[in-house]
Amino acid sequence: MAPIDSRAFLNVDKDAPTWKHSDEVIIDRNEAGQNIVRAMTWYELEYKDYILKFTLSVFGSQPDAGFALYIGLHGGGQAKDYENNDDWHYWSTYHASSIQSRVERKPEMNDNEVKNSVQLGAVYVALRFANKTGTGKYDGNTWDTHFTPPAQVLMEKLVMRMLLKTPFTSEDASKNPSYTPSSKATSFVDSNQIYLLGFSAGGDAVYRLSTNLADRFAAAHMSAGHPGDVQFDNLANTPICLQVGDEDSEYDRNTYTVDSAFTLDALALRHSGYYAHDCYVHVTTPKANERAHNSWSAVESGLTRGPILTDLHTWRLDPERGQLSQRTMNTNAIDWVSQHVRNPLPRKVVWNLRTRPARDTEVDANWPSKRLFYWLYLHKDTDWSTTFEATFDAASNSFFLNRTDAPAELGFLLSEAMVDFSRDVTVYLRGDGKKRQLFGTYKVGVNEEIKKQTLDARGDDKLVYAAAIRFKKKTQKQADGTTREWVDEAEVADTLFTD
Repeated sequence: MAPIDSRAFLNVDKDAPTWKHSDEVIIDRNEAGQNIVRAMTWYELEYKDYILKFTLSVFGSQPDAGFALYIGLHGGGQAKDYENNDDWHYWSTYHASSIQSRVERKPEMNDNEVKNSVQLGAVYVALRFANKTGTGKYDGNTWDTHFTPPAQVLMEKLVMRMLLKTPFTSEDASKNPSYTPSSKATSFVDSNQIYLLGFSAGGDAVYRLSTNLADRFAAAHMSAGHPGDVQFDNLANTPICLQVGDEDSEYDRNTYTVDSAFTLDALALRHSGYYAHDCYVHVTTPKANERAHNSWSAVESGLTRGPILTDLHTWRLDPERGQLSQRTMNTNAIDWVSQHVRNPLPRKVVWNLRTRPARDTEVDANWPSKRLFYWLYLHKDTDWSTTFEATFDAASNSFFLNRTDAPAELGFLLSEAMVDFSRDVTVYLRGDGKKRQLFGTYKVGVNEEIKKQTLDARGDDKLVYAAAIRFKKKTQKQADGTTREWVDEAEVADTLFTD
């Protein structure tokens, strides 16, 4: 069965965010430990029995390319409903001062650690995943609240909605965000400036979402989270910053964070020019009422400076000796991610199929799998747990499939910004340690159906392609009864999918 277009699956063009206001749902605490009620305004997107609630703050005027979008994921997770609401309320303003400062800052005022701001205006949304009834398979109050299968679907729905020119369509203008629009902007936000940030349980989610949906984000920022079994291959073109306190030993967050940085170091060494990352381990001296988990967060969320470790390899082997090497610097999360702008057409793409978003057909029998990643795609869905590495070269009008276990379900997406359609496109295959082998040459032209399909799949006009080349598999029965399969040929596709 052919995959359902994401726009149709998520009703992106139909279901606008619903405006909500409540003076009861958010419970906070004052310094005396007394419960107090916080009035709060937010929006909601729905999918089946699930809701994505999000606050939205606009800073500055809309640039011609659209606003930069910062997506914030609160901490908590495995907690009571009111506690997660409390964390969400706190997170709704957590990065506000940093974004406001960055939007207002003039380029000539930036110091060497804060590169020029590329945006004139920005939008900050803080997310809260919930079940409509508060119970069920995914109730919104678990450690993985931000990246359960329906939460990932709703994340995609949110991003695709924000890529529309007018995401909010309430007849009551007071319920729509107030901002000064650009007459040249074709989308509310700039798809090349979408940033993901999260703390604690939100940090857990940044690990997952940044790898599962790497082609969506310009950069990601993880604070005080745990990577679990995340694999980082997909982050070749998605810079990530990791921050943690040196004494944050609960669940071994501190050591797992550093080990994740070492994994990224190895990937960056193997793929020169890719896997941009930083890791900041904060030197913490928590006060009596503070936790090592978050005692340093003011440094990460503000424009202040704080001490960090500089020799992580020594610290990992001997924490006491590692404490001897320190420096003080600005580790502001917003400033770090804002250095980066997504390249929608990276020369090299690494796609680990094991890190595609999880599906749950019990929730929705038509649940589609992720089939497109930058300019790679699966023309037929597969359960293969493989990693594709591919590059293109504009000068030679060529594509190279560098490493794969079974590429037969794979295809290349082509645009005229990548290769010259008036010349033949050459495809080479190359296994590990082997010289490249010519696979074939192909004449491609602009295909309007493929342009439509690639837009519908992700709703991103910067990820629209005009042609596709897909591999084909040959199957042969062996004398011992087994079946042998191999890549036999490729062809120019007239439509994306073959299932």
